[in-house]
Amino acid sequence: MALSQSECERISNLFETDYNKGFADLIELITLFTKTYGGITCVDSSSQNEFLDDTKLLILLIHKMFVVDEMIEEAQKELCNTSDPIATKECNDYLEFVKNLTALKILFEDPAFSLQMLEDHEPLMKEILFYLEDRNRSMQELTNTMKSLNNSLKTLANALGTIVESS
Repeated sequence: MALSQSECERISNLFETDYNKGFADLIELITLFTKTYGGITCVDSSSQNEFLDDTKLLILLIHKMFVVDEMIEEAQKELCNTSDPIATKECNDYLEFVKNLTALKILFEDPAFSLQMLEDHEPLMKEILFYLEDRNRSMQELTNTMKSLNNSLKTLANALGTIVESS
């Protein structure tokens, strides 16, 4: 796969200017990554170094995009100020995601980092990917709901236009 630093920077910059497009590009990158490598246990010895490099770049990209002090503070404030169980769960999920990302980032900064170390922390990787997949699913559902609402409003506008014209 050979993920490049410039591609990560492009996605990160896009995420800052157009959250939805940047997030969609990140999901595409993760999909390509998982199709290319399959999983930690599927990596053969000839592609270990490339896998580790790509994994590191991907995790550092995700960390840069989502571990933002303002977002963390906002989630912590929301936890203190809400009694809504859905908002509480979303904040807790995000903060757990941040904790997992930070742990993996620290792991990648270890000079003795190896495939075995990554295998030992595979549950963290799975939790991170699950969180992002869940956010993607939620965004898709919201997009579909908004499209449906927009179509309903167009139908209503057409019906009102017809009523006004016939009056």
